[in-house]
Formats: sequence, C-alpha cells, structure tokens
Amino acid sequence: MNISATGIVIDHYGDVLMIQRDDTHTLAPPGGAAEIGELPPETVAREVREETGLIVMPVRLVGLYYTPTKTNDYLSLCFRCIMRGGELTTSDESPRAGFFKTNPYPKPMLSFHKERIQRSLAHQGGPPYWGTHSFSTRLRFGGFLLNRIIYPWLGFRRRQKGLPAYQPPPRWKTLVSVILRDKHGRILWNKSQEREEWFLPEEISLTHEPPWDTALRLIKNKQRTDVKLTGLSGIYPARAESIMAFTFLAEFASGYQEQKNGIELKFFDSGTEPQSVRKQHLSQVEDALKSDGEIQYRFMHLK
Repeated sequence: MNISATGIVIDHYGDVLMIQRDDTHTLAPPGGAAEIGELPPETVAREVREETGLIVMPVRLVGLYYTPTKTNDYLSLCFRCIMRGGELTTSDESPRAGFFKTNPYPKPMLSFHKERIQRSLAHQGGPPYWGTHSFSTRLRFGGFLLNRIIYPWLGFRRRQKGLPAYQPPPRWKTLVSVILRDKHGRILWNKSQEREEWFLPEEISLTHEPPWDTALRLIKNKQRTDVKLTGLSGIYPARAESIMAFTFLAEFASGYQEQKNGIELKFFDSGTEPQSVRKQHLSQVEDALKSDGEIQYRFMHLK
C-alpha cells in the first residue's frame, strides 16, 4: 500500500494553499509519499516545505482516503495545518504554488482534490473522516497515461538534468488494532492458547481492504451487529520498516467472556490487565485513555 500525507493550509483571507503538479498539471493541495523513519505529521510538514517553501505545523488529522487499484492500494492522510514561516516558492515538482479561492475552485483541478479540501474546511474537530473512493474510468485512463508515458518522460528529463533517478515510494503494510470497550468502559483483550500473552484484537490489512474495514472485521460478526467504530486513537509507524499501525476505538453494547477458535476473550478495567500484556498494546491503550480525543503519533517498537 502507498501511504501519503496532504496538507490543507489556509491564509488569513480564507484561501487554500495549492500547487500545480508537474505530472498532471492540475492544481492540488501539497503532499506526497510517507518515508520510512518519519511520523505522519513530519511527512506532511516536509512535503509542504519541499513543494511550496512554507513551514507549517500539522494540527489535526481530518481525513483518511483509501483508493484501491488493480496494481496497488493508496491511503492518503489529510491534515489541517497552520503556517509558521518560510517563503512561498516553487519546485521541480510544483512549478506553480500559491493561495487560491475555493468558490469557485480554480481550474484545472481533479474532483477528489476538491472533495478533500471541502471535507477539511468543514471539519470542526473530533474523529477524522474515513472512506473508500474509487477512480472513475477517466481517472483510471489518466493513471495509465501517467505510468506509461508521463513518468518515463519525467524520469528522462531528470537524467538530462543530471538529477538522481526517481525512487519509488515504499510499499507499506498496515497493522490494525482495536480498543473495544463494553458498556462499563472495560477493554477487550485476547489470549492465545499457544502463548501466555494478552493482546488487543490485531491483524494486518488484506489487499484491497482499508484499515477501518479490517478493524470492523476483527470485532464484528453476524451475531453481534451493534459494534461500531468511534474514532482513531493512534498511528504508529515502525522506525526502520515499512509497517504502519492504526489503532481504532470501538464500542460494544455488552461484555462477554468466552473461548473462540483457540482465543480467550476477556474485558479488563484499565490498570487491572494481567502481567503478561503485550507492551506495545498497553502503550496504545494508555495513549487512547490520556489523549482526550487527540490522535497520537509515535514510533512502534517491533519485537
């Protein structure tokens, strides 16, 4: 999966920062691919500065947009940002940069960029929006032209200028865990019969499956349809590997304790978990309980 971050920056006139992309020549908010060894807010701050020269501080994750294709999946994290300095300029990837009004939107501009800006401007706090978006036939054809004609041409142009070859972005695995609470506020933990270790419901997302669908699949079945996701509490990339963990919050109408498929399921009050709790998961629970609704970003410690 390709993971990227986009920055929505607004000036004191209410205009939105946009660039003209070097590949499609359309206008879009600045952003780009996540790199290994950086947190998502660092990704968006780096990309905005590289493409526009502006120094920004991401203040709120407002949207997660998932797009599956035949060859790859794309997950875009959209942040509202505030300006902290810098000087507006252009780059090789953004031959034009500036602040634009959104009523009407400038042309040319792709519809999904308009939607992301609209949702970002309307976001008043709370959990981010998340949703799956499919490319239209026109956009799929445009993607075909980009991959077969435009990107090879841009690569040739870079070589002619003596610039290093373009490095494709890393392919990420998304690891999803769920903090599921019952009506008493207790949190669900699992324990395998093979290992004496308690852990949160967790799984790597399947191909063509967004992280929130993985979360629902982990905690919901035909008999229990009253489970719902209520938020996203943390995003945890590995420091040196292309793995990014997403921790979702969920609620369940009542508690239960049972054996199922070799897994023991049990709810515990915070602070009363057994000693043999996976430390990374305990840290994620602590983040969720102390964050007051803010999404936490920290590096994940792999075993």
